[in-house]
Amino acid sequence: MDRKYMIKNIYLSLAIVFSLVLYPEVSRADRIFIVNSTGYNQAEVQLQTAITNNGHFVNVGATIPAGLVSTCIDPVNGYDWLCFFGNSSYTAMIPQMQAFIDNGGKVFYQYEVTCCNVSSQSAADVLTSLVGMPITPNVNGYIALGGWEATGQSCCATFTGNAYKGLDGLPVGNQLQATANLNGSAPPISNSLNYGFFFTTTDFASGANQGGIIGVGDVNMWYDGDEPFSNGGSTPVSTVMVDYSSRTAHPHVTYSHLDV
Repeated sequence: MDRKYMIKNIYLSLAIVFSLVLYPEVSRADRIFIVNSTGYNQAEVQLQTAITNNGHFVNVGATIPAGLVSTCIDPVNGYDWLCFFGNSSYTAMIPQMQAFIDNGGKVFYQYEVTCCNVSSQSAADVLTSLVGMPITPNVNGYIALGGWEATGQSCCATFTGNAYKGLDGLPVGNQLQATANLNGSAPPISNSLNYGFFFTTTDFASGANQGGIIGVGDVNMWYDGDEPFSNGGSTPVSTVMVDYSSRTAHPHVTYSHLDV
């Protein structure tokens, strides 16, 4: 498969990760395992419920269960997504992440700003291992505190957040980039444009040429830039991706799988 098309597919799959609040007829039910821990960037109950209420199967735990495999290996009991939330280091699970990706699985990684430095360092360490290049947290503790947006993402989507953590060493072609500061936020996004990343297939050092990983450094994106519920927020899980991920807009994309 053409690499440009594969990258497009993993980028579009960000819609699934961010808005598992899609209409059932638009995407098939995915099987999702969330590795969760405490912290500002945890997967709160409201987020888990929003995913489940839209027909997806969700399990949550503090670690990856023994024997967990992707649906490419076990279509019935395997998982499409392995997701990491919370202010914890998950570097000890890198071998399991690598095996999951090498078998066609997709990984989502939620990291954060100075509230959750452990998570951003862990994200950088995980990527360094998986893709074989030095990636480190940006020297700025946060970018665009007070509001930012990313418009025209892979054509049509707009995301908003409150402050994100940048990573250094990401190739430009693997970056998810902010497009503007909002509400007089600081520091400017030019200090580190990437609010997230995506890698797929031949990007990985293992040589298996399978699977993918996506991550973002601002949990507020799930709530249209508002606070998480545990920190006083009240905005429901974002549905910004609903129109963007319609089949009529992208008729050749399989939304619930990376086509790799």
